Amino acid sequence: MASIREERWLPRLLCFEPLKDLIQLCSVLSSRFTDEKREDGSFFVSLSGPEDEIREAARTAIRAAHEDELPNDWRYEVCGLAADAMDEASEDDELLEIASTVAESASSVYNSEVLRWYAELPGRLEYAERAREELGASEDVMGDLHHGQWLAACDTALLFLQSLETALEESK
Repeated sequence: MASIREERWLPRLLCFEPLKDLIQLCSVLSSRFTDEKREDGSFFVSLSGPEDEIREAARTAIRAAHEDELPNDWRYEVCGLAADAMDEASEDDELLEIASTVAESASSVYNSEVLRWYAELPGRLEYAERAREELGASEDVMGDLHHGQWLAACDTALLFLQSLETALEESK
């Protein structure tokens, strides 16, 4: 059964004030990203809740946020962080600013974690190359790798939020 907080979204999202509606949508979504435990004891982020328009919009946004990658735990986690950040945002905040804040939370400060992140999908090295171009070269390779992960997290959060914004526009 949908909570009172969620019922106002069913069956259609009626009003459209872009950032205000996005904040309200993410307020609902924030509670739908849950931590689950695998049989091996590792944790992952999952999208839960009833099969409704909100969940479908979230699925579409999560797919967009994965870009060319197959579904993976890290991207789901960043989408959950983006929903949390948007839930706490004000109407004066910019999406890029929110995505940047999410990237700060999602990026690791530990070299071993950053290297493991790149090892999962070596194609992610393109983010490090892009970071060198857009943010400037770091003093060492690890700095470029850290900046690349930050850039990937920022892109992921921004794509997720922009896709939700599009879903809101289309539902009006």
